[in-house]
Order: sequence, then structure tokens, then C-alpha cells
Amino acid sequence: MSNEENDIDWGHWSKHPTSIPEDAISFVYKITEKSSNKFYIGCKLLYKTITRPPLKGKKRKRKCVKDSDWRTYCSSSGLIAESIESDESKYDFEIISFHKSKSELKIEEARLIIDNIYDPMCFNQIVNLRCRVVKN
Repeated sequence: MSNEENDIDWGHWSKHPTSIPEDAISFVYKITEKSSNKFYIGCKLLYKTITRPPLKGKKRKRKCVKDSDWRTYCSSSGLIAESIESDESKYDFEIISFHKSKSELKIEEARLIIDNIYDPMCFNQIVNLRCRVVKN
């Protein structure tokens, strides 16, 4: 698949980089309420792994990688997701950056939340970071 901007279905993500890097597995996003400029920072995986039963005569379960629901994803925050469900047009959806590992993703999300956690315009209330850093 070509990563030309015209070829990519960005869903409701109105602000985004021009392309998705080939090695990207996830992204950090920002959802902004247009009327108040309050915002929420979060992260989302581009792909999900599905476990299927083994083939006939085999024992090992099969793992398949599929696109996640990132094009329509709103938020893991119940407060924000509920409000977005009622009227999605009141919000701007922005992809801030793409990442090639879960650790890199979680660290960047935590950094952005920590930088903004005391801002009264920030909806985030929790910084949750658990990751494994692989050092070369």
C-alpha cells in the first residue's frame, strides 16, 4: 500500500502527518474540544493481534495481525468518549506522532501528559507508565 496522503483513509483524524511510516505500529493523539480548547492526550495501536484456534491436526494456536479501529477510535477516557459519542463535530482529532515500539509510544505519551498535567485545559488526570526499555 502506498503511503500517499490521498491513498490513506484517516477516518476522523483531521490533523495528521502526511504519511504513516512503514515501521509504525502506533501513534500518540490529542483530542481538543473546539469550544473550550480543553484537550486529552492518549495513544492507540494501529494493529491488533487475533488468536485463532489451531488448524485441524495441529496444536499451536494461530496469530493474525489486523488493523485496529484507529480510524474511528475516540478515547479510552470514559469522560471524553461519552461526550464525543453525543457530538463528534465538537472535537478536533490530531495525530501528534507515530511510533515503532510500544515502549517508545508509552514514554512519549507519558512525557506529553506530564508536560501538561497541571494545565487546567488538560482533561488527563492519570499518568500511567509501564514499559520495558530494550537497550542495545
